[in-house]
Amino acid sequence: MERAEIVRWLKENNPEKLQELYSMACSVKRRVLKNTVCVHGIIEFSNYCFGGRESGEKYRNDGCLYCGLRGGNSNLVRYRMRPEDIVSLAVYAANELGFKMLVLQSGIDFYYSTETLTEIIKEIRRQARVLIFLSIGERTRIDYQKLWDAGARGMLFRFETSDTLLYAALHPGGKLENRLKHLRLMKEIGFILASGPMLGIPSPWPEKISDQTLESIADDILLMKDLGVKMATLGPYVQAPDAVLARLRPEVKHGEAELVLKVIALTRLTMPGVRIPCTTALEAVGRETVGIENIRRQAIKAGATAFMLSLTPPEFFQHYRLYKGKNEGCFMSRKTMNDLLKVIRGEKSELCASFGKKSELSSDDFNQGLCVEEH
Repeated sequence: MERAEIVRWLKENNPEKLQELYSMACSVKRRVLKNTVCVHGIIEFSNYCFGGRESGEKYRNDGCLYCGLRGGNSNLVRYRMRPEDIVSLAVYAANELGFKMLVLQSGIDFYYSTETLTEIIKEIRRQARVLIFLSIGERTRIDYQKLWDAGARGMLFRFETSDTLLYAALHPGGKLENRLKHLRLMKEIGFILASGPMLGIPSPWPEKISDQTLESIADDILLMKDLGVKMATLGPYVQAPDAVLARLRPEVKHGEAELVLKVIALTRLTMPGVRIPCTTALEAVGRETVGIENIRRQAIKAGATAFMLSLTPPEFFQHYRLYKGKNEGCFMSRKTMNDLLKVIRGEKSELCASFGKKSELSSDDFNQGLCVEEH
């Protein structure tokens, strides 16, 4: 889709017209990716965050203004999982629960050196056939190469917004061009890119820099296409009570669910084969508005193809508070899985055929939108 058409649809508020949009997107999804919906697992192994790093510049310990994990948040109980516990949990998730793709996520925490992370990845790969994504923030090119060589195949690394001024305001000392440089380095090495925008972001200083615009959201969609993103991770801004942005803009609680659904549909039409998860942030907003089951159904109808369940141990789970409501209703359990299956089948879709079976999802399969049994 062209930028002007994307903007036109983003401005559309007529319910009948929007149903046309969602129907078009769902039709494309079914044609390209069939009726398959995947369920991925995420292990949030540390909630320490030391801000960010910009291409060799000094470390910052203040962090992103919107994030509940930022280093300056003294109200958060911090935790780190032991490397051996990360390995055992990942192996259990793959071998016993049947997950084919796992995300290992943390704040920007250099307590876990690249050497430690490579050993974790190697040991998981030695014991289990699972596609490993990392979500650990910025490292160096050498680090990325070592992580690839160890067996990691995907990187979840959001660019958040294509608006350079808004990006800089939200990330003190940071530049969008450096963020994109890291994404391109990851892709050059061979990683599957999972990236995308946060939607409905308020500016910390609206008198100087405008809030996110619909035009910049259109640019976000086109940026995902330009980057060659294989998983479009897009979700609403959700206020984190202890974040700086919550203090500066207390009136903005979250981005609108309808806006996210529009962007899911427009991303599907712009990038027909991309994987699009219904993010936990969208579920958090939906829980407060239409209910989690309804928002999941709406996401599938708009073109989403995946869900993410947290595998983080209960003693740590409650402390990974990126934003208000993070992880509520998406902790892996028999009930949660049954609830998801009810939604998936209710939308005439099917759980990925390989889930729960002794088979492996390769990076090539993932890039092509395939389940392992579709060959």
